[in-house]
Amino acid sequence: MTASDATRIAINLWLDIIQYHRQGDSLGEIERWLTDKRSKSNRDYWEQYPRRCYRFRAGTEKPGKKFIDRVESKVPGTKRVIQHPLWWVLDNPEPNLESVHQQMRELEPNVYRRLFQKSPKHGPSPRRTLRTPFQIGNIGRISNLDALAGLLLLLRETELSNQQGYNLECQEQILELLERLSSFSPYNAIAEPLSELIIERFLKPDPVSKNASPTKAADIQRKAFENALTIRAAMQQGYISSSPQDQLDFLYRLQLERSRYKPPDPQFDLFPIRLCSYTSEPCRSKQHRQVDSNSRAVQVRQYTQLRALDGFAHCTGHT
Repeated sequence: MTASDATRIAINLWLDIIQYHRQGDSLGEIERWLTDKRSKSNRDYWEQYPRRCYRFRAGTEKPGKKFIDRVESKVPGTKRVIQHPLWWVLDNPEPNLESVHQQMRELEPNVYRRLFQKSPKHGPSPRRTLRTPFQIGNIGRISNLDALAGLLLLLRETELSNQQGYNLECQEQILELLERLSSFSPYNAIAEPLSELIIERFLKPDPVSKNASPTKAADIQRKAFENALTIRAAMQQGYISSSPQDQLDFLYRLQLERSRYKPPDPQFDLFPIRLCSYTSEPCRSKQHRQVDSNSRAVQVRQYTQLRALDGFAHCTGHT
């Protein structure tokens, strides 16, 4: 893949967000809306309009600063998307340490303070020292483009400092974040090219696990599809709301539980008992909160877990 692929992904995501804002309007309708040419007759407009948005989508032309600013005035937040530090990171997979830290400082405050000792308002700050894998996971939990850029930069930093253990943890967190983001609009539209680019340029096979198969974009897409089904089942059971951020956080906790808890039966891996106890109403009551050894509490958790599995099976057509 060529260096221009990152820019093309950025433009496609930018256009997808505009279309989402316009409730699915065609690119021609969006261009007419952006250029304020509704005073022209339909026939005149459609015969003469420059089709710039279609050229953006095809990758034959890039939007200029004025066009980006015009979109930003109508759809706030889009300028940050198309000029996001992530695209620089994707086009520069092997920067030096100074460039890594410079790009880290461009990330949103929520990610910045997990990477540096002080907040951006205090000026330049030294990097936080990595002490536990939890620090890396805490960045991925934010589940947005800044978190993805932060993890990729952190991955490069571990390569330069030869921190092999943290390097593998970064790679794992990047894959899990891609799986979560790929489950939601508008990121699902760019999931495949974005995953392919990151796998090709950043993710190295584990030298210890020589027999392990390399991760492919199709694997991430399959996991994203499973995530979407899991979210649907969890919403049917009332575990989570319709808020995308709540759902992303739920998936993060689910992935965290799967990495900690190895169930005897694979079917119970979908909704681990401990995760259900955090989110289900029966297990929130005081009488069950601190009685893990009590048989009644175990029965409640098992019942909750089976209800979740039943809802999942129903929504996927297995019952």
